[in-house]
Amino acid sequence: MVWTNSFLKKHGASPNAVMSAGICARFLQMVVSFFVGWLADIYGVAFVTLLSGAVLGCAGFPLFILLATYPDSLINLFLTYSIGYGLIGAMVGTVVFMYCAELFPTSVRNLGVGISYNVGFGLFGGFAPLVAEASLQWSVYGPGLLLSGAGLITFLSVATSVMGLRAGKLKLAYLRPELYCRGFARVDRKAPDFPNVVVPPAVDCEKVAGM
Repeated sequence: MVWTNSFLKKHGASPNAVMSAGICARFLQMVVSFFVGWLADIYGVAFVTLLSGAVLGCAGFPLFILLATYPDSLINLFLTYSIGYGLIGAMVGTVVFMYCAELFPTSVRNLGVGISYNVGFGLFGGFAPLVAEASLQWSVYGPGLLLSGAGLITFLSVATSVMGLRAGKLKLAYLRPELYCRGFARVDRKAPDFPNVVVPPAVDCEKVAGM
């Protein structure tokens, strides 16, 4: 959204309108995030991530076309930026941390999530504005293609993990194996096992508090 703000201002959108649309988008994200979290509890984090990838892949390009075509239209700005990107942002960003956490057992979760998330965020998130700006040299709709491409990659990656988990070839969702993606549990209905993982004994919180 930070790069989109500068893009809109550069192409004739009012700075006040862009700021207001961005605030509305963030507010919508906060409201919708409760519903997205509920979906993750009922259907699983993989289901929500799969759905968000599909929505981003289908809507990212058309929404950016509308923004780039009518950047100075206040109605278009609020419909596409506030509502469109607000809804997509809520779907994409609400369960990403839980999704990453459920890919690793507790013994390696900090290392696994730390490396995968931070390297991914540093490389793709850090260079995303630069790549988006460079794509404009190729096409005025280049950033929209990047958005849809990111959604497609997410969808295919999660779909592959779901199918692998169902076939018993992957060990995922250490926290909630049955709720990784409801309807696509493993064929044998068994939770993935981690034979090398040492589970620490339970701690009596009342005794610890009384010490």
